[in-house]
Amino acid sequence: MGGSIQSICGVYCSWSQGAVYGTLGTPAPGINPGTRFAPAGWTDSSGNFWLFGGAGGTGNDLWEYQPSTGALPTTATPVLSLPSGSYTSAQSATISDATNGAFIYYTTDGSTPTVNSTVFFPSGSLPISVQKSETLKAIAVAWGCNPSAVATAAYTVPPPAATPILSLAGATYNTPQTLSISDSTPGATIYYQIYPGYPVNPVYPTTSSPVYNGPITISSTETIWAMATATNYVQSGYAGAFYVINPTAPQTAAPTFSVPSGTYTAPQIVTISDATSGATIYYTTDRSTPTANSTVYANPITVSSSETLQAIAVANGDTNSAIASASYVITPLPTAATPTFSLASGTYTGSQSVTVSDTTPGATIYYTTNGTAPTMSSTTYKGAIMVSASETIEAIAAANGYANSAVASATYTINLAPPTFAFGASPTSLTVYSGSQGSTTLTVTPQNGFNSVVSFACSGLPGSATCSFSPTTVTPSGSLAVATQLTIKVSTQAAVTRPNSRPFVPTIALAVAVCLIGWKKRRRCMQIILLAAVFISLGLISACGGGSGTGGGGGGGGGGPKSYTVTVTATSGSIQQNTAISLTVN
Repeated sequence: MGGSIQSICGVYCSWSQGAVYGTLGTPAPGINPGTRFAPAGWTDSSGNFWLFGGAGGTGNDLWEYQPSTGALPTTATPVLSLPSGSYTSAQSATISDATNGAFIYYTTDGSTPTVNSTVFFPSGSLPISVQKSETLKAIAVAWGCNPSAVATAAYTVPPPAATPILSLAGATYNTPQTLSISDSTPGATIYYQIYPGYPVNPVYPTTSSPVYNGPITISSTETIWAMATATNYVQSGYAGAFYVINPTAPQTAAPTFSVPSGTYTAPQIVTISDATSGATIYYTTDRSTPTANSTVYANPITVSSSETLQAIAVANGDTNSAIASASYVITPLPTAATPTFSLASGTYTGSQSVTVSDTTPGATIYYTTNGTAPTMSSTTYKGAIMVSASETIEAIAAANGYANSAVASATYTINLAPPTFAFGASPTSLTVYSGSQGSTTLTVTPQNGFNSVVSFACSGLPGSATCSFSPTTVTPSGSLAVATQLTIKVSTQAAVTRPNSRPFVPTIALAVAVCLIGWKKRRRCMQIILLAAVFISLGLISACGGGSGTGGGGGGGGGGPKSYTVTVTATSGSIQQNTAISLTVN
């Protein structure tokens, strides 16, 4: 919502440059309140906002903001003093805007500016330095107005030449020093300027200053500044140093590096030390001259790419040390191929044989099986590795002209079957006569490393038989079977008494008498006689058998051979195995 600020009363008293307030009672549309301290504001019943300017200047001001329902005006587009184009040297640009009281914001990286971007004050900011190719964009924002359109200018400027490097750090020295100045820009011309002492407002060198052609001797206290120019480059930045020559001051010892300059195939860990007690070491890694403003050395430096370390030492009461320098070239070796395993990681039910190979010519393989990372001090691989228990094999390969390989790893889980044994007999059947004995060989075969004591027992023997073992226990070793002899002995049994057949005679006599008494009923009598004859026959058959020899007490009594199943048990701890023997007793 737009509107205007009206001056109700006021005097010429603003802190804002160029502001003119309306006079007492005379509205001044378009003029904003000036800068005031602790202003006060309120809104009246008509919706107008009132502002009391507060303390400041020579008087107080009362303003009324009258809202409007019309569209807001747009702030004027900023004007860039330097138009787009290509330039052969560094340029300066300013920004202005036609809207009274507008704030200007700008960027130089091509992004669209916002109110959070850098502010440019036309009356107070330094010109914007354009020293490289870049795009300058600006917007203007004013109270009661929409932001302006974006003003844009693209500049093409050659890159600046590299800033010169002074070989001698600014410090106090007790002897004259020799200073060299170098620059990495191809074809660069270096200009320098020497000032006695330390000037408060130094004048930097220009293209009219002396051209550097060789080392400069510093024999007194003085300041040196240098800059460089080159074709297709804009002027470089300035490098400078302040030197004090004091013959009476001792000089701090120069730092030393633990790793000398050279070419290396792997990153190096460099420590810096100094012989002067209490000295502080400062260093750089970008070839710039170290000073007391450089990085303080506190921990070893990892040099993982080609670079130059430079360091100085500073101690109270001493002049700064000479610069120590070491250049490192890191040329990484190709990496040896990672070893491979013949057997993939996994779970197995028995011991496994694992071979390790590598495709790098002449590679030596080193390995571990205890979970530690392998090194060249680990076990050298010479043949297949037997994996009998769960473990992880890790291996690396090393070869001349190669960096050590990555670590190869394979994890094997071995789930072995528990130790046990097989149990059997030969022969598995025996025939033994009463009063004699028979033998068979029992065999215990160890499995899965079984090596414990085994004892024996038998069951299912007839009552007249006993069993024995020789030896009574066995202990397997390795994978060889062990044996014991089982002997079954049957004792002599007394003959079984035949049953008496004569009890049948009274039965027959009784049958005949019945028949005589009832002769008339001869048919019925004949039936009784036949029945008696049957009983007599059964009695005679039973008497010939002599009784039965079954069960535990029958033994070898008359009646023919008897068969039994004898169970032989082998026991070791919680392991129990059985085998059956077929026994025939005559």
